[in-house]
Order: sequence, then structure tokens, then C-alpha cells
Amino acid sequence: MIQKDFRGYLTRAITWTALMPLFMLAFMHLNQIQRENEENDVRQIAVMEQLGRQLSNEIETIRSFLDSSLDSLSIHLQNPKSYFKEWAQTRVTRQTSFNSLFLIPTQEGFSDKTINLHESENLGPGDERLFHLLSQKFRHAASNFEFYKYTEGTQPQYCFGSPVKEERLLKGYWLTTCVSEKYFSEVFEHIIGLEPFSIQLLDSSGQSFFQKPIKRENFSFSPLGGKDFYEEVHEKIKNSPAVWRTDKKRNEAQVITAMKVSPGDLLLAVGQPLAIRDRQLLSSLTTSGIFLLVAILAAFVVGTVLGRQLNEAVHKLIEQFSAFEKTGKISKMDDVFKETAPLELQLLSTKFEEMAATVLMSQKRLESVNEALSEQVEKRTASLNQRKEELKSLQLLLAPLEDSVDVVIAKTINRFKDIFTIPTLFFSKEMLGNSVFQYISVKANDGSRLGYLYFDCGDGNPSSFASGPLLRLAHSIAIVMDNQEMYSSLKTSASRFTALMESMTEGVILVGKRGSLLYGNKAARGLLGLMPKQEVPNFEELFSSLFRSSELGEEGFDKQEERPRRYSSTTDSDFFY
Repeated sequence: MIQKDFRGYLTRAITWTALMPLFMLAFMHLNQIQRENEENDVRQIAVMEQLGRQLSNEIETIRSFLDSSLDSLSIHLQNPKSYFKEWAQTRVTRQTSFNSLFLIPTQEGFSDKTINLHESENLGPGDERLFHLLSQKFRHAASNFEFYKYTEGTQPQYCFGSPVKEERLLKGYWLTTCVSEKYFSEVFEHIIGLEPFSIQLLDSSGQSFFQKPIKRENFSFSPLGGKDFYEEVHEKIKNSPAVWRTDKKRNEAQVITAMKVSPGDLLLAVGQPLAIRDRQLLSSLTTSGIFLLVAILAAFVVGTVLGRQLNEAVHKLIEQFSAFEKTGKISKMDDVFKETAPLELQLLSTKFEEMAATVLMSQKRLESVNEALSEQVEKRTASLNQRKEELKSLQLLLAPLEDSVDVVIAKTINRFKDIFTIPTLFFSKEMLGNSVFQYISVKANDGSRLGYLYFDCGDGNPSSFASGPLLRLAHSIAIVMDNQEMYSSLKTSASRFTALMESMTEGVILVGKRGSLLYGNKAARGLLGLMPKQEVPNFEELFSSLFRSSELGEEGFDKQEERPRRYSSTTDSDFFY
């Protein structure tokens, strides 16, 4: 694991502290973008519904105007054309939005009997073409209210018609009125204003009945129409609300909302290019991005300033620690550290100074304790060395003696004098009369007195020597002298026994409990054919191989009975015992 310095930890802490709000800001911004998209959809749906209601009201107004106009017609007038002109003048004047009012014949052969009920405008060739197309349109109409868009003139005309039902004089005619494109534009502009929405009205054949491109925005308007689009809209408006995106590139795609407009089979589609929405979101992103950059810059500046001060305070604290480690002295912090360093680091420095003072006091106490302990160790070591030398000296007495007892005792006493620096120390078998020396009696195990150990300690404490090393020396001398006397006695007895056994003409053997030959005199070894110092681990096997019992017929030595037996040699029948 790579160790990281304090600056690295601090930098990461400040970075993550700054990044977490930034991450939260980015997350909130994404939610804001999603919310803005949803709000744009809701606003577009609201605009579409308002447009649909207004358009329905306008068409219903036209329909009501035609129905009320038909109800006021009179079929028994002598000069219907003159009357109709006067009547139409009154109707059109009341409804200034309508340019004209016509009676369009729909039966064959009546194409030239179109009645212009309002002569405010001169009829031209284009009008004749319009009346002919309206006649064809209304002739195959399946409902009592029809509309038609005429685009062959200088300006599109939007015509609406209702059939004359009961009047015999006008049977086969449709009462028709036309409005200009400006009529619908004013209706839509009143609602949309400068909102970046495009408008499309589609008839039942999927053709564009009316369209209004986006104003004020530099975007090309792609008309939406055709039978496929009409069927797609019918499928989409089954769901409420109907909002979807066209399947095109992002720069050409639009968000579409659609609804059905009554009366009639018109479909209203409101579109907004994704590029416009992207521009709106870009503006929001730009604002958020500026705030984001400002936040990052502010975090960097604040983190740098605070990090520099904190880093300097930490370095001063480390220098204080290092100075104490190298010199063993406590260095005080300056006023700059106390003013700029965080409270926790100041408290740490104060605690360190207290701890360092405690460590110095503990070191002094430890040094004094170590000195006392060293003295005790030296004394104890000297005592142990004396005891070791004492034991080595006593070992001369307890080990097998190579010299005479008096020589060994004299050597041991001389070593004791050197070890314990005793001026005078000697052993005497006799008591010295009028002696100025102190002594310790050397007694045997039976209590008999073997001699006296005289000593003179000089400036030392005689009682400590008498009860310690010299007393042990006296006991060791007594043991050596007892052992020497016992050894001399045993040696004399062994010599007598050996001389007695060897002087016998009979063979004598001594067998141990485990069957080994402990002793055999000269005569016995000769009879058994043994060398003078030959060892016999199992005498019974040796004896069984050389002799057998002639009376009992048992092999081996009879250990159960004590009466004598006769044994014959296995190699010489004349030899027995």
C-alpha cells in the first residue's frame, strides 16, 4: 500500500466535498431538463387544446351563421335575386369576418346559375373556377356541412356550405360563405402569439387544410400531411394526451401534439422542432454551466487558501515533533501558528508539549531507576561471582581427591582468602592456645571434633562471614575428612578380603542378582577357564554350558534348594564337583 501524505488526503477531502454538491447540481439539472421537457409537452398540449376549442368555436360560428341565414330565406318572393342581395348585404354587414355569401347550384346544368348574394367584390375568372369546384364538392357531399380550401387564386380561400333543404325555389343550392387565410391566421396568432409552435389542419383525405409555420424563428417548416400521417394521428389521439416525436434526424424532428376538431373531420396538429427545445435547454445549460464553473473555481480557490494554511500548520507541527525527536527539547509554537492554525491542531500541539514534558520527566526518573538498578545488578553480580568462585573452591573438596586431604584443604582455603579478601584464614587440627583469631569448629557426623578453622576478617563483618561462606567451608572440610577416613577403612577391608579369597585353593565366585559375575578368585577362574579380568554378564548361561546336574538331570544352577549337588563336566566325565 502506498502511503499518502496529509496534503493528498486534504486535497481529496476538499475535492470530494466540492464534487458532491456538483454531482447533486448535475443530478438536479438533469431532473430540471426532464421537468422542462415535460413542462414543454404540457404547454404544447395546452396551446393545442386552446387552439382546438377556438377553432371549433369559429367553425361553429360559421355553421350557425349559415343555418340562421337559411332559416330567414323566403321562398315566395317575386324577385329573389334582388331580395337576396339586399338580405345578404344585411347578413354580411353584421358578420364582417365573411367576405361574401353565395348560393351554389349542385345539380347538372345549373353551373351558370350561381347567385352572388353579396356584390361587395367583383367576380373574376378565378371566382368562376371556385364556384365550379364548390359545385363539384357539394354535389357528392355526405353531410349537411362541408368545407373546401381553394388555392388557385392569389390567396387561399376557405369556403363553408350548408344545403337549402325545404325551399322549392332554391332546391339543389348550397348557401356558401368564404373567408380568407387571414381569418384563421388571426385566430391562431391571437392564441399562439410569439410561441415557437407550428400549426397544421388536415382534412379527412390527409391534405393540409391550413398551416402556419413558426414565426420569428429561423427554422424551415416541413408540412405534415398525407394519408399515412392522417392515419398515424388517428392512432395517436386514441391515447390522451397524444404527444410524440417524428422519426427524423434531430435537426429535422418535431414534437407533435394532435386532436380532433368538431364540427367536421379536421385534425389539428401542433408541432415544435426539437432544435428550438434544444436551444431553450442550451440556454438553461449555459446558465447552469456558468454556475457550475463558478462553483468549481470558488471551491478551488477556497480549498487552495485553506489547504495552504492548513498544510503550513501541519508542517510546523511536524517540525515540532521532529525537533523533539532529534534534540529532546520542546519547541514552542509562534504567534502566527496560534492565529492561523485550526483549533484542533493548536490543541494537538499543546497536548504534545504536555506529553513531551511528561516524557522528559519519565526519562529522568527512568535514568535514576536504571542507575539504582545497575548498582544492585553489579552488587548482585559480584555476589554471584563470589558464590560461583566459592562453589568452585568447594568443588575441590567434593571432587575425587588427587592430592592428599591436607593439600586440598590448603588450596581451598587460599582460594577463599582471595575471593573474600580475608587477611587470615587457616585450618588446624589442634586448638591454638591464647589465639587472637576467631574460629569455627569442624565436626564429624558423629559429633567428634576434627579441627578448627581460624580466620581474621579485618574490616569486614565477622558474623556475616562466620554464618555464610566460612561456615560452608567448615562443613565441606568436615565432609572431606569423614570421606577420607571412610575411604581408608573400606580400602583396608577390601585388601584383607581379596588377600583371603586369593589364598584359598577352592574356587570361590560371587554372582550378582542379575546374574553377572561380580568376583571370582584365581582358583575359580582357572576352573572355569576365565581370564583374570574377563567379564561375565550372564554366569548362569556360562555355567549351564560347562556343567550339568548328575542327580536331578536338570540344567542350570539350582536356586531353590540349599543342599549341595553334584555337577559333572560336559566335556570331561571324570571332572565333577
